[in-house]
Amino acid sequence: CEYLKGSKLIVTDMDRIEVSNLSRQFLFRQSDVGSPKSTSAARVVKGWNEDLQIEALEKGVGATSEDYFDDEFWGRLDLCWNALDNVVARKYTDKCCLWYGLPLLESGTLGTKSNSDVFLPGHTKSYNDGTESDANENQIAMCTLRSFPYLPLHCIEFAKQAYFADYMEFAPQQYESFRKDKAGFFEQLDAMGETEQFKSLKMIKGYIELQKAGKVDFDACIRTAFDQYCKDFITSVRDLVYNCDQIEKSTGKPFWTGTKRRPTEARWDPRDPPAEALEYLYATAN
Repeated sequence: CEYLKGSKLIVTDMDRIEVSNLSRQFLFRQSDVGSPKSTSAARVVKGWNEDLQIEALEKGVGATSEDYFDDEFWGRLDLCWNALDNVVARKYTDKCCLWYGLPLLESGTLGTKSNSDVFLPGHTKSYNDGTESDANENQIAMCTLRSFPYLPLHCIEFAKQAYFADYMEFAPQQYESFRKDKAGFFEQLDAMGETEQFKSLKMIKGYIELQKAGKVDFDACIRTAFDQYCKDFITSVRDLVYNCDQIEKSTGKPFWTGTKRRPTEARWDPRDPPAEALEYLYATAN
């Protein structure tokens, strides 16, 4: 938000607005979800300052876009501002700024951490002189985790937070709190945000419905695990792919680009169940 100030700017971002972006800055609204970040941001700040000259691009900056971000492009800049979420892209823009003699204002956030640096060619060390890398960072940007995790580490962390922590910890804890002390439970519920309240009540309802359906034995646990398997790894993937394909059709622009990889739904064949599905059912049912 703060970067989009000045008299003449070029802003580029290849990503589109996700719901998780809405809580971190004030440029976007619910109606902007699915729209390009760069053009939406340019539209908003142009509304604040009609005299602002701003050009919005939907391009990633890197070796694959050097046909556009060429010598002529870099030569007409006075300085460069970074607000990136990965070290590779930061190192690339730092290298370009060093080559073309441009000051670089570098900043970023990761969880509760943040950083900001100013690099001046010939006067300070460059970003590349540092030792930071994605490999020695054990946290993951929440926008990446909630939207389109693409590395194995992202997927493991997503599974830990969205599946294991919710199903194996949060849900039983909430149910036991409700079962043992209803008054205390609702007092605790009032202190939660609306999203957490809904999740808590929905999970408790699931436990109650499971008990109402009959005896809660290992067969019932297997059925519940299978329903969860289908929901998390088959139907939700189909819904996501369909909705994103519709966005692509309506805008006429590729959606599955860069780190946004089209997910593949899990396999299931009752005549020949895949080993990973059986392992999931066994682990979840237990």
